Amino acid sequence: MSWYWAILRSLSFLSRLPVGNRPFDNLPQNWSVADDAWAFPLTGFILALPGASIFWLAAAFDLPALPVSVLACAFTMLLTGALHEDGLADVADGFGGGSKKERRLEIMKDSSIGTYGALALIIGFLVIATSTAHLIGTSGAAAGTIFIAVHVASRSIMVWHWHALPAAKGEGVASQAGQPSAKGAWYALVTGGPLTALLIGVATQFALLPLIIATLIGAAISKSFSRLTLKLLGGHTGDTIGASQQLSLAALMCALAMTV
Repeated sequence: MSWYWAILRSLSFLSRLPVGNRPFDNLPQNWSVADDAWAFPLTGFILALPGASIFWLAAAFDLPALPVSVLACAFTMLLTGALHEDGLADVADGFGGGSKKERRLEIMKDSSIGTYGALALIIGFLVIATSTAHLIGTSGAAAGTIFIAVHVASRSIMVWHWHALPAAKGEGVASQAGQPSAKGAWYALVTGGPLTALLIGVATQFALLPLIIATLIGAAISKSFSRLTLKLLGGHTGDTIGASQQLSLAALMCALAMTV
């Protein structure tokens, strides 16, 4: 049952869902959130289910695509407390407004949102919402399944980003949470990859092109954003981990909307 408790602990970290204290009973003294990072893709599956259900209802009752898409995306953000969106906004402000590492980190630590952060949030939400709306126009049932798939995949990517880079600073959420081991990162890929492929396959009647496109886009986003983060900050932060999830989510959703 260790996987069950790991998922509950991951839900506690990645969402606003109440899981109680029992999942944290009898943990080793040196336990950290990173030890459960392998379960993040499965957690993404759970967090996407309510939003996907809205898409399935839209298909059943022939509801208008764009309002349904906005509602599903907003409800999913409500479940996560906009945790990843906050990271995206901070990263956009830091990368766009800072000329040196220290200044970028200082900007990212500031809780206020600047122009770059606001634009990143607006553009990201529009890309995700309009892409899913397009998918609803094709098939509401497929849109819900793809919605789950990209949430699973994006959380596999965020674990790899977290694992691949050292911590940019010795304090903050990411530093306190530790860092996923190579084994944990591979487990995240092994659990998230096949599950994503299966979901995309079910949604597209196992067409090969969408799966190939999703794989290439996911790998490209993960690699390029991690390289940029390493160059500008020297390592990951809690904000860059969240931003990696949002960037991959938007890119995958957009790519699949254009190929399905």
